[in-house]
Amino acid sequence: MKKLISKLIFNEKGISTVEVIVLVILLAGAASLVGYAMTAGSRGLAGKTIQVIENADPTK
Repeated sequence: MKKLISKLIFNEKGISTVEVIVLVILLAGAASLVGYAMTAGSRGLAGKTIQVIENADPTK
């Protein structure tokens, strides 16, 4: 991937608008997947923590 990007940038013709759009779409998609994974993970951890607190028996 790094070689492809450097090949596109240092090409004699330079990088075209279509290539810029494709790279931006790829980066945005990757960022949204990471963001979704982070929020889903934090929701799962928060739910488990709340469940542990609710199930705790203070009389023991």
